[in-house]
Amino acid sequence: MCTVDQLIDKENRIWNDSILEALFDNNTIKEIKKIRIPNSGTDTLRWLPENNGLFSVKSAYKFILNEYQNQNEINNSTDGVNRKSFWKKCIPPRILHFLWKCITKFHPTSDTFARYANDRSITCPFCNDVVETMHHLFFECDVSKEVWNICDSSLASDVSNANFDSWIVNIFAPSSTVTMQHNMQVEGKAGVIIWHLWKARCKLVFENVQPNTGSISNLISRYYNDWRSNSIPNTVGRLGAHYGLRSWSTTTLTTEGVEAEASLMAVRWAKKLGIRKLHLERNCNCAIKAINGKRSAVK
Repeated sequence: MCTVDQLIDKENRIWNDSILEALFDNNTIKEIKKIRIPNSGTDTLRWLPENNGLFSVKSAYKFILNEYQNQNEINNSTDGVNRKSFWKKCIPPRILHFLWKCITKFHPTSDTFARYANDRSITCPFCNDVVETMHHLFFECDVSKEVWNICDSSLASDVSNANFDSWIVNIFAPSSTVTMQHNMQVEGKAGVIIWHLWKARCKLVFENVQPNTGSISNLISRYYNDWRSNSIPNTVGRLGAHYGLRSWSTTTLTTEGVEAEASLMAVRWAKKLGIRKLHLERNCNCAIKAINGKRSAVK
């Protein structure tokens, strides 16, 4: 038995009961008989989530997302964080995306990797003493504790006895007990600290750059202050609001070329807006090194 048509009585265009009873249980037979046998035409594959029957990545994403939401009994929130309002937060997009991974527990910490690779070390790369979880990496490890204390003693006190999973949700959950400006300052500062701790962790793992809490803290302070001072607020009192987005088309043969074109456009736009200090975030490390003066980085 290889194909469905072998289950059909072709002369009478009905299901062949004797074959069905030999192969399936009663419940399965009932379900099969619910399927209408067409009088003409040929079978075609149809993608049910789309009305036209054609597959698309967008419909597949929506289908998988709906399945995930149904299985986990969530609607428009993730453990108390509203998705729509979260993505409107006045936080640098790269850090916002990073924080969403923290909230949804999708970060590739060693304890997560251990589920799929038995040969991988699961200890924290900072201390090499405890299993690396997000809670330990960002809150418990001595390196992280020192960075929190240097950068913001008030936040350090808040996180000292907190559980990371609960804390990260509470930070971004709607709250009526604090002012909007204060809440955005906490979100922004905490996000920058966590993000830089993760970057320092990755530099240690992939580049063997040993963490220096003083250097990490200086980077955090410089990044946070530059971001606040260079952001162009479009609402009074709104911290870090963006001015807008621009798109353009160009022709280039290399990744470095695309990054260079985008950087040049951003610099020209900033100059036009009167921005004297500009922080560029790019995906191409070679382009960044070239912008910072190391021309030999681009080949």
